[in-house]
Amino acid sequence: MVGGRLAGAKLREAATYAASPLGRGGQRPTRRFVIYCPPRTGSDLLVSLLDAHPSVRCEGEILATPVARPLTWFDGRSALASLRGAYVWGCKIITQHLQWYPDTYGPTGELLRELVERDYTIVRIRRRDWLLQALSLIHAAETKYHFTAGEDVCFERMTVDPEQLVYCLYALEEQERLAEATLRGLPRLELCYEDDLRTPDRQAATMARLADAFSIPRVAVQTDVVPGAPPTLSERVTNLDEVAALLSRTRYARFLQPTRATG
Repeated sequence: MVGGRLAGAKLREAATYAASPLGRGGQRPTRRFVIYCPPRTGSDLLVSLLDAHPSVRCEGEILATPVARPLTWFDGRSALASLRGAYVWGCKIITQHLQWYPDTYGPTGELLRELVERDYTIVRIRRRDWLLQALSLIHAAETKYHFTAGEDVCFERMTVDPEQLVYCLYALEEQERLAEATLRGLPRLELCYEDDLRTPDRQAATMARLADAFSIPRVAVQTDVVPGAPPTLSERVTNLDEVAALLSRTRYARFLQPTRATG
């Protein structure tokens, strides 16, 4: 089984690099984009929504494992999507991926600037409530990262290490700073999870906005990605008093205000 997966990955890699001259030479979707964001911002939900559009092929984290010649990789992936009938192609880049592999992807921001020069649209997602984002990251690491419709989603409150939570908040804040620095001076579409992705009606409005930006028809799309956690802090942790006591002494105390609904 493992050997079969490795062989399949090698074949996909070979096909991607073989198709890259087509991507450079014009056999590519009319519009291309990348979703750029820290983790747990609703990006997989957005990937799922976009990929459900009949004119769009949206892939996930295709740079999570370092690839040689990333621009060639993008040309190949987009060319293959075009050959399969996609008018628009895109993928997702998590902020850490560019940070972790500078030898492959160059200084932070260089790859994104090169993509913009190739007429890619940057779609940046952020999340306003870092506390719920941090809890989502911790919970996902202990259970699973995504839930889909039809699954028996039974959320159990966690006992959270307050110091681990503060560290996670600090790391997310650093990722937001990295994103700001990386995107400085670059044109992009800005999305916020709470404003643009949290509910089905906001998802529909966001898809209409993106359809207009990509010059494709507005169509109703559906996703099977569903929220896996309740909307408030008290419903997520068992040791709320302990968590609040530590957070109240940090710059993250503002997130202890009544928690906004989330996913």
